[in-house]
Order: sequence, then C-alpha cells, then structure tokens
Amino acid sequence: MAPSNSTNNNEASTSEQQPPPPVAGPSVNKPVSIPIRDEPKVFFANERTFLSWLNFTVILVGFAIGLFNFGAADDRISRISAIMFISTAILIMLYSLYKFHIRAYKIRKRFMISSSNTTTNTAGLFYDDRVGPTCLCIILAIAMIVNYSCKYIYI
Repeated sequence: MAPSNSTNNNEASTSEQQPPPPVAGPSVNKPVSIPIRDEPKVFFANERTFLSWLNFTVILVGFAIGLFNFGAADDRISRISAIMFISTAILIMLYSLYKFHIRAYKIRKRFMISSSNTTTNTAGLFYDDRVGPTCLCIILAIAMIVNYSCKYIYI
C-alpha cells in the first residue's frame, strides 16, 4: 500500500499558520485617562511626615536647651553648641514647613508622576525628599564636630 497524502497536507498546513489576530484594547502610544480621587490618606500621610520632622526638631531643641541651661555658668562651649543645635532645629522646622506646603499644593492640584514620563522636564514634581535628610545629617555632623573639637581645644 502506498502512504496517504493526508500527513503531508497536515504538515504543510501547520507550517503555513497565520499569526493570531491582534488583541483589541488601548494602543501602546495612547495614554489612558483614569480619574484621580482625592483620598484623605494622602493628605494625612503628608501631615504625618511633617509631624515626624517636627518631633525630631523638638527633641533637638530639648537637647540644646539642656546644654544651654545645665552647662557650667562660664562654659562657652556648651553655649556655642546649644546655639548651633537650636539654629539647626529652626532651619529644619522651616524646611519641613516649606516641604509640607509644597506637597500639599501638589496633592491639591493633582500633580502625578509616572515612571514612563521620564522624557519630559519633571524637576521638582516628585513627592520624595532627597535633599532634606542629607542636609540634616551634614548640618548635625558639623555641629557635633564643632562641639567635640571645641571641647578638646579648650580643655
């Protein structure tokens, strides 16, 4: 018996299959508009961040007042250090108030940053804070170095 041609026809039909039709849906290049709701948790998160910065500054001011009041009467070093820590705390308070108002404005105006929107100029629209903690650490390190170096110089 001769082999049938049905197997040859099946092989030819499977090798010439057409690609599946495209899936219906939004185009990759077309942005999808999704309404943004005003949720109170976003405003409260901003407020919690502000209050945590203020909590740190209150602790720093308490430390500075302790240095100022409980240092010896003729101890210039403790007074200089207290003034440096109080001025640092005031700067941090003002900076945190500024950031709180900027973030609240951005939340109210519904500014939104997506990771796909990196080609446009988005400077200043991010909600995270990259400058504040770094400057805080640098200023506190300088204040502590000045405090310890004055202590060792004048002893």
